[in-house]
Amino acid sequence: MRPRTSHGSRFTRLTRLTRLALLAALPLAVACATLAESGRGDVALPSNLVGPFRALKRGQSCTGDVCTGVDELPASTLNGMIAAPSTPIARAGAALRLGTFDDLHLALYVARDVDVGAPATIVRMESSDARTFAAGDVTEAIRADQPWEGGAIGDPWVVRADGEVGLYYAVHPAQGAGGDPAQTPGLARARAGDAAGTTFTKDGALTLDGPKGAWETEPPRAPSVARDDDGTWHLFYGSGVAIGEATSKDGLHFTRVGLAPSLEPAPPGPATLPDGVKPPFDDRAVDDPCVERAVTETGRTIWRVLYTGLDLRGGSGIGYAARYGDSGPLSRNPASVFSTKLHARAPAYARFDSFALLFPTQDTSSNLVAYDPRKQGLGIAISPSRTFLPISE
Repeated sequence: MRPRTSHGSRFTRLTRLTRLALLAALPLAVACATLAESGRGDVALPSNLVGPFRALKRGQSCTGDVCTGVDELPASTLNGMIAAPSTPIARAGAALRLGTFDDLHLALYVARDVDVGAPATIVRMESSDARTFAAGDVTEAIRADQPWEGGAIGDPWVVRADGEVGLYYAVHPAQGAGGDPAQTPGLARARAGDAAGTTFTKDGALTLDGPKGAWETEPPRAPSVARDDDGTWHLFYGSGVAIGEATSKDGLHFTRVGLAPSLEPAPPGPATLPDGVKPPFDDRAVDDPCVERAVTETGRTIWRVLYTGLDLRGGSGIGYAARYGDSGPLSRNPASVFSTKLHARAPAYARFDSFALLFPTQDTSSNLVAYDPRKQGLGIAISPSRTFLPISE
């Protein structure tokens, strides 16, 4: 499976992607890629393969190596959406690559509803082309079967390390008057002993020590975890309207990093803006971090975080923030890297050799006037935006 890159209204094949060893042999699923260093300080951080993203489309025809139009998705799917079982609905995904850098074999871990209520399971959906997930390829990873989970789990995140796959997830506060007295809202972890992440055993709830900042007004949610070179685990998580950070030596017992959030909403723009100037896309809240640790071609460590940005006008989109080094606040990109009328949020991300795929949760219809949990699905988009994926060779 190889992508095409555009030239005017036609597309020609890219050269074959560099073949690397199977990811199962790598120490980390979020192993440090080498990035072209186009940034200066923390003002213009490198954004290679983190946007802008373009939603995949349908409608291409090809004669030999010459193609017109775009046909990146099966005919049965909507533009910008993966093909997946619709019942129960799937949302809030995390991606784990399973093949080499020159194929699209991966697994998505998603929260799925038993009914319209809170997600009670997290399932693993496997695909050889990153776009079609058949019912037979969907297996349950974990179920909210512990009293302290209160039947409400979601926000999965997966990371491969030392031949295992860690599945981090949130225990959402139970709904209803008084909630569930047996439940402990917060974050938890399960682990699979195989590098493909198929069978999980729960380790229990994470501990999050250290004083809370004033911004942390709700139980932590939406965990995203990666490890640095000295073995320290970094946890990014959402709470209130901001994103915080904590560190750990064992990936289970974490300590908050300071009292300030790593990323908070953008300041609201002026009441009146010049023509052509848009207000901030994330001036209401930031949430759902999706972290990747990488290294620039000059050897500098960079932490890159995709996240949900919510605006004061009811919209949402995917933002990008980053920093050089293993500590310090994140610097945001002023514009969103992916935004449509479908209220994209909760990004999952998979990097390949010369492109990356984004799997946001989004509305299945552009006609929704309010959030409807029964009308959600997983979208798919690509960066660079002028790269196109064929259905087959």
